[in-house]
Amino acid sequence: MNNLEQIIYDKVKKRIDGWCDDIIKDIYVLSFYIDCELDDMRKPRLTLGYNTNSNLTFNISQATDECEAKWNYAFWLQNEEIVIGENNEGTNKEELQLRDQWVGESQWFYTDTDEEEDFDRTLELGERIVEDFYEIIKNVVKRLHNEGVIIGKFNKVLPLIIHELEYYERFIEINQDINPEDCIREFVMWIDSM
Repeated sequence: MNNLEQIIYDKVKKRIDGWCDDIIKDIYVLSFYIDCELDDMRKPRLTLGYNTNSNLTFNISQATDECEAKWNYAFWLQNEEIVIGENNEGTNKEELQLRDQWVGESQWFYTDTDEEEDFDRTLELGERIVEDFYEIIKNVVKRLHNEGVIIGKFNKVLPLIIHELEYYERFIEINQDINPEDCIREFVMWIDSM
């Protein structure tokens, strides 16, 4: 395990542990939204959020059906409980430095000059950086489940879904791999139905 994975795990665990009982009772899904700051694949970013039954009820009439309101991120709260890898002045410095160090030490790292000289090659390298970041995040989710953080806080197993704005077939495999089967089944069925 690397330092970036450990700090992500620690921050997420601490944040989840800090949620009050009223919120805990209302949450049905946890969200690990992944994107890249300024679309630079050398700057992957993770946002922890969740959706609640209250918000689901509110959004059912806005969606095509209840499943879409329940599983489509567009209808979720899109709250930013923690953002790791965001370059905000005065905040997240340790995580940002670890992320940048991790990327800089990656075998896939490239410079702006490399990008100017061979964009297609650096695009491939950037995709590999993001894939490696996904592996770190997958490990964090597995640990949160395996070490009892989720079930210990919620008294039941909840899905912790890794996703982007759009859902692709690969998100079925990713989320089936990292979540207990029973809690992810409905999400997988919804993606399959699209």
